[in-house]
Amino acid sequence: MVNGIARIPLLASWSEADSSTRGLDAAPDWREYRAGSRQALLSTAVEAVLQGNRDYNPLVFCGPADAGKSHVALGLAAAFAARWPAATVVVLPARVLAVQYASGSPAIRSQQRRKEHRAADLLVLEDLHELRGKSAQDELSNMIDAVLQRGGQVVATLREPPAAAGLHPRLSNRLEGGLILGLTLPELAQRQSLLADAAATVGTEFEPEALQLLAQSIAGTVPELRQAWAQVLAAREGDAAEPIRVEVVRQALTAMQRQRAVPLHTLAATTARYFSLRVADLKSASRQRGVVNARALAMYLARLYTDKSLEQIGKYFGNRDHTTVLHNCRKMTRLLETDDEVRRAIHEVTQAILVD
Repeated sequence: MVNGIARIPLLASWSEADSSTRGLDAAPDWREYRAGSRQALLSTAVEAVLQGNRDYNPLVFCGPADAGKSHVALGLAAAFAARWPAATVVVLPARVLAVQYASGSPAIRSQQRRKEHRAADLLVLEDLHELRGKSAQDELSNMIDAVLQRGGQVVATLREPPAAAGLHPRLSNRLEGGLILGLTLPELAQRQSLLADAAATVGTEFEPEALQLLAQSIAGTVPELRQAWAQVLAAREGDAAEPIRVEVVRQALTAMQRQRAVPLHTLAATTARYFSLRVADLKSASRQRGVVNARALAMYLARLYTDKSLEQIGKYFGNRDHTTVLHNCRKMTRLLETDDEVRRAIHEVTQAILVD
């Protein structure tokens, strides 16, 4: 632990069984979860699970949106699978289970699927606050019981502690039988650590006053820090190795304040127009490549240039899950480094948005 910050190296990626990718890869040096002073037990609990220790079972992560619950839970799933290749790891978003129950999906009645879930060595249950209905919660309680009885590990994420999340008593009691850890938005020291590492990645550093100003001004989520860092890069001039000065940070903060005013519907319409599509296409269920790419780009820009959360962006673009938005944002970040066409599209749409 350095300056009260513990780095938890959950670097790998994880894909759900339903093939909707949930990538964890982010910008270099930002993939490690930084546990702050109020999360001292987090490193211990994660390492215990990876070693096969069942002292913290179930292990429940709770906290607000963008606090890093999915980062830790899905990173833990990937690290566990890498350390124990023969183990069965199941990642099950509550939203998927809820939709299946609401639609009467055959997957719910599949005994084979139930056996697979209940035979898991590690069962990760995502966003349980989204699960409503006694039948679905009873099924989940039975699943948890089966995994625990077999000696497996259960990990869950929620917005609030189980007792306050509106869960039925049986499911809430199961989760409260383990360890509940609260994850918070990054503290000042965490934000400084992330920003300093981002600068080191491109061969430079912040002047101390500049780092303090930026970290104090962005008292929010990691995605907001990414946006701030992107603006700092855009505001820099001259020798790339020169330290980042206070003046550069002030320019970046000013640009962020101006760009936050972009309405989501304006951004979507501009993106659709660039790709010769309609906004309705971006909101649709279409999986055509052109629509998928345009939608991903629109989500990326929405995260960068509006004040909307992942959930709000996903809801606007066809009631999609917040993790779908997160995946698309990270995909666009990767493509920015390798794909000239994507770079050009982002640049031209961005310019059109700012001009409008």
